[in-house]
Amino acid sequence: MYRLFCLSLSLTALVACNPQGAIPDGAEEAVTDCLVTHRDPFTLDAARVEQDMLWLDLSYAGGCRTHTLYTCWSGAFDNDEGDFNEANPPRVNITVGHDAANDSCEAEESVTSGFALTEVRDAYLNGHEAPGNRLVLVIGGTTVQYPLD
Repeated sequence: MYRLFCLSLSLTALVACNPQGAIPDGAEEAVTDCLVTHRDPFTLDAARVEQDMLWLDLSYAGGCRTHTLYTCWSGAFDNDEGDFNEANPPRVNITVGHDAANDSCEAEESVTSGFALTEVRDAYLNGHEAPGNRLVLVIGGTTVQYPLD
């Protein structure tokens, strides 16, 4: 059974997301069931993990309205082999949602947004008898190592 979790953070306000597509008020680092329903275009320029935070450098067209970015995770830990080991650590597929709020401006905006990974870490460590020491985060075509020690 897959549950969708959402780590959410707005550029100017803290938000959470829900399956109906609305982005109601929420709290930083909140993890809620969600689907990525906002697929406005953006470019992922860089991704990195620092401690238990995923930092994404993103760019998109806009400048006239507040944009909202959030990340969703299916709750699954995957790999090609089925068995997790140091050479084949679990992968966590993360999807980024971007709601441009119908912003028709075309200025190039660049932002860095942070998303808490503590819920992902805790779910992995609590759900596996012999967890490894890292996860691999997959964000589109970008992979980032997430050390757990």
